[in-house]
Amino acid sequence: IHMSNTIIEAGEELALEPMSYHLMFTDLCPVIFTEGGKVTISFEFKKSGVIDIEVPLKSAW
Repeated sequence: IHMSNTIIEAGEELALEPMSYHLMFTDLCPVIFTEGGKVTISFEFKKSGVIDIEVPLKSAW
């Protein structure tokens, strides 16, 4: 199921895992985004503000 956004209520948790909730980016520039590399993603929260995390890049195939 494709969801463009998900609301996580206060006190709830959401685990990002393969074959479950996960982030998928498509049509990325292969020069910048290569498997084995890392990218910084910013999550914006209503009360906590912006939190940046660094995540590894993996191929979907």
